Amino acid sequence: MIPYKLIRKGNCKRLRIRIRQGEVIVTSPYYESDERITQFLKENQEWIVNQLNIQQSSLLKDGDTISVFGKPYTICISHTCLVKDTTFYIRHQKDFELCTTFLSENLLEPLVKDILRQVKLNDIKVQYKPFKSKWGSFNARTNTMKLNSYLIYTSKAFAISVILHECAHYYEMNHSKRFYDILESWLPDYKKIQSPYKHFTFPQIQ
Repeated sequence: MIPYKLIRKGNCKRLRIRIRQGEVIVTSPYYESDERITQFLKENQEWIVNQLNIQQSSLLKDGDTISVFGKPYTICISHTCLVKDTTFYIRHQKDFELCTTFLSENLLEPLVKDILRQVKLNDIKVQYKPFKSKWGSFNARTNTMKLNSYLIYTSKAFAISVILHECAHYYEMNHSKRFYDILESWLPDYKKIQSPYKHFTFPQIQ
């Protein structure tokens, strides 16, 4: 049996498998039995192994390039941690995450400010973090938006769609019809833009 992390949720309606940075994550309703979860994993074992192999082969190593909003950056394994010109000088994954967050603050902040102005939202605090399984979140109590630093490895159109998604949560916390009506009034092509990144593989250093 392939090792996996199990997450049970009350609002989960069906079994779901995700692969995040080499980890198999199973999301399950509370009522599903261990036997059913094991069977579900066996039924999807070929797909799981294939996805793990894809992620393993996509690990970044010294000299590789990675696209930052369409612009190539080079990975350089060194004894420091910084981004200079279009090169990541890093030692390991943690350095890569730190550099990614630094770069995301510089590249995403102008987009965020422009979008908040357009949708007329004020006093929104924004944080950038390298999440493993979500693109963003919004806390209505504190008016805090958290964005995944790895957005810079997608496209600007996708990043904008995520920012608008979190802005829509200011008005509707649930993913209800009203939520999507608000979101698509701002971005009619939201679902089309999101589609290519449904199974996005988060970059990782070998």
